[in-house]
Amino acid sequence: MNELQLPAFRLIPVLVAALSFYGGLSWLRHCMACAAPLRPRLIAVATVTIGGGLWVASLCLLLIGNPGAPYGFALLPLLAALALFMLGPGIALRLLVLHRLRIAGRIATGLALALALLSAGRLLSWQWAYPPETQWVAALLALVAAAIIAWAGDRSARGVLSSMQCGFALVVFGQTVGAMPLHIAEVSASLVNGEAWRLLALILLSALFVVLAALSPVLAELLIQPDNGQESARTAQTRRRQSALAMCVLLVVIGAGGGWTMVQHHNATQMWAPQHDVSLDELSKLHGVRQSLVNAASIQAWRSVEGEQLRQSWLDWRNQPVADLGGAKGEALLNLPTRLDEAAGGKNATSSFQSARELLLQTIDARQQALIQQLGQMQNKAEHTGAVTQAVGTATLVVSLLLIPGAFWLIVLLWRRAHAARAEQQHLKADVLEREALSMTLQRSNEVLESGLESLRRHLQDVSLQRELGRMLECCQTFDEARDIIRTSMAKLFPESAGQLFIDNPVTAQLEEACRWGELPRTQTTMAPDDCWGVRLGQAHWLQSPQHGPRCRHVPIAPVRQSLCIPMTAQGRNQGVVTLLGSLSRSESQFSDVEHQLALSVAEQISLAIANLQLRETLKLQSISDPLTGLFNRRYLEECLRRELARAKRNHGTLGVAMIDIDYFKRYNDTYGHEAGDAVLRALAQCLLNLGRADDVVCRFGGEEFTVLLPGIDHAGLTDWGERLMAAVRLLSVDFHGQRLIGITISIGAMLVGGTDPDTDAPLELADAALYAAKREGRNRLRWWTPSDPSRAEAERGTAVPPLQPTH
Repeated sequence: MNELQLPAFRLIPVLVAALSFYGGLSWLRHCMACAAPLRPRLIAVATVTIGGGLWVASLCLLLIGNPGAPYGFALLPLLAALALFMLGPGIALRLLVLHRLRIAGRIATGLALALALLSAGRLLSWQWAYPPETQWVAALLALVAAAIIAWAGDRSARGVLSSMQCGFALVVFGQTVGAMPLHIAEVSASLVNGEAWRLLALILLSALFVVLAALSPVLAELLIQPDNGQESARTAQTRRRQSALAMCVLLVVIGAGGGWTMVQHHNATQMWAPQHDVSLDELSKLHGVRQSLVNAASIQAWRSVEGEQLRQSWLDWRNQPVADLGGAKGEALLNLPTRLDEAAGGKNATSSFQSARELLLQTIDARQQALIQQLGQMQNKAEHTGAVTQAVGTATLVVSLLLIPGAFWLIVLLWRRAHAARAEQQHLKADVLEREALSMTLQRSNEVLESGLESLRRHLQDVSLQRELGRMLECCQTFDEARDIIRTSMAKLFPESAGQLFIDNPVTAQLEEACRWGELPRTQTTMAPDDCWGVRLGQAHWLQSPQHGPRCRHVPIAPVRQSLCIPMTAQGRNQGVVTLLGSLSRSESQFSDVEHQLALSVAEQISLAIANLQLRETLKLQSISDPLTGLFNRRYLEECLRRELARAKRNHGTLGVAMIDIDYFKRYNDTYGHEAGDAVLRALAQCLLNLGRADDVVCRFGGEEFTVLLPGIDHAGLTDWGERLMAAVRLLSVDFHGQRLIGITISIGAMLVGGTDPDTDAPLELADAALYAAKREGRNRLRWWTPSDPSRAEAERGTAVPPLQPTH
């Protein structure tokens, strides 16, 4: 075995170990998926696969290592090593898979497995062949191999060994087995001489283990997981890949056995047979030379016919390729005629000739002995090679013969499953047709149910939106809030339609647009009540097409689509009208009956909400306004005063408070009657509104007294405002039944809150005190409050009222 072949042959035990380990993991992978009684059998098969692979890999190492050391195979130790290789992994895997061991138990199991592997190595003469310095290496490698078997076997049995972890375990296990530091000898002659059957048994057993390892993945899939017609595509692909791999391995094993047999036969016929013939020919010619030399026993015989025969025999031997004989004797044999001629022609010719003749006879005898020994060695090699070749060929033939029924069995098994699969497929096809018919029926029913559910869902959604609309409208405080809510809700209730909401304005006697939604062209925003047929008829007017009735004038002419006008009547009066226009996206552009009823319900709900808002606005306005003057009343004044005081404090601003009283107002009532007094009050209210700012709050405090709140004004501004107000009042001329009431004057009490003035929580009382102080000082003036001003009770000590001078 040359240096180039040795690394390649070193890979053989690595591949055999990895292949057998993968086969064992394939059996263990299905362990937990099977019934409990079947699990020990699977573990046993996995053990045979792994142990047999280890044994074969070890034999490969023994035959590859060093053929020069003396070694002889003994069948009993090899079988004992095989038993240990199977017993150790078998017990370890059984404990790990079938029992829940703790960490200490797992460690003990791994150490016992490593010890079993080392003991098997001893039986294979590994340990005896180890140099002392490499014994710890063998122990470490055995420990690594035991750890890999325990770890990968346990995880594979529990179904948690991933593909990456499996590849890692195979590489480490193969390298560990192939790295054993062995010193191996070649096969002894005892295998050839009458005991070649041992070699045949070893080779046959090894081939069977290799075949089992190669077929284990496929057999595990076929036997443990039978096809039930529900095999996944991934499982089928895995099975095809494993089958192809097993077939390749088997072909490689059979091809390697047959190829090696042919190579050995070629070596025997092309190398050893020619050498054997050459050696026999040389031995025959040397025998002739020796016989001729024996016949030429004297010088006379050498010079006669016997000498010529000797020369001719020597030439026949010398003309063929002859190996270098070496030494003086060999040189004499190569130059035989010359030596004999020199001996016969010298002094003491007879003795010299006899001496030379004896020397040549000894040389010929030695050469013949060497050739006979060489022929024996060649015969031994030929017999050894023939025995090994016969064993390998026989093992290959036996394996092939065993594979033939196995292949037939697999074909029958696959045919049965294919037949069952076809029957199942036909049954499934009939089932599929039946289910398709049932599915079509269910689909039609489902479509009807979906249509009903969609209608119900839409109805529930509309009810929810309508309820939400009513709830939101009840919470609205102003019509602007209600308008935004109505616009948003109508767009949700009628998503494919457009529309408008018109509200009746009693002042203008027109219907004014409050809001719109959807895709609506620019249309008129106001219309007369007679422009809508729904308002005229007092009921909903549904125009599906121009041929079905008159079109309302407020409905756009183009594009042509149906319209629905619903008058809103509540509390005995018309509140407005809701107009809906059909969708532009639907070809039929028709309202459904559900949409029609929904529109009627929503219109009624909106009309009630609008009536409630109007009533609420009226009640609110009546509660905070004075019916005579139209100004805010004292209740609203107190509410605004608290708000404005808080704002002034928060913003560090000012608030002006002015109390206004008409001077000698009682004279108007006494002289002209209360109607004249009411006219004067209305005139003063209008004057206050004209001079007031946008933020000012003008209220009637009671009787002839008025109160004005002026936010953000200063002392000078309030004084200027009071002076202008008194001047405007003095210029008032009130017409009452043909008479003009003039000379009206007012008194003003002023109070400024915030700024440099002191803060107070009762500015009305202070402004009222300033007002009575102004009256006391002569009326018709503006009086600022001072701390020395008396209270209202003290200020009511009035003076006599002068007579009123009417003007005609």
